[in-house]
Amino acid sequence: MSSPQLPTHPDREKWHPLARQFWTDVWRSPMASQYLEADLHGLFRMLILTDLFMKEPTVPVSAELRLLSQNYGLSPIDRRRLEWTIAKTEDAVREIEHKRAQRAPMVSVDPREVLDE
Repeated sequence: MSSPQLPTHPDREKWHPLARQFWTDVWRSPMASQYLEADLHGLFRMLILTDLFMKEPTVPVSAELRLLSQNYGLSPIDRRRLEWTIAKTEDAVREIEHKRAQRAPMVSVDPREVLDE
């Protein structure tokens, strides 16, 4: 499914900048390839709730957003529950390995020397 344009706000207001960013991020994400035309309705509800939450944060809106987002794989745990995986590029794998190597403790003594004692 191709990336739909940001819809007109239902109240003819301007979208909150973070709601606009949400819509852009969703459609640029790897998950977007999994969405069907029928998913647009739920994603549009998420856009409206995101806009509402950004303009006036409340616990009920936050809770509804959390529940609704589970259906669209928008968090790592949701993708796991949906059994979706995101392919890792070779560059991403190299970057992860590089970061792990930087965190690894540096050994200044040859471990074999301990055996000689």
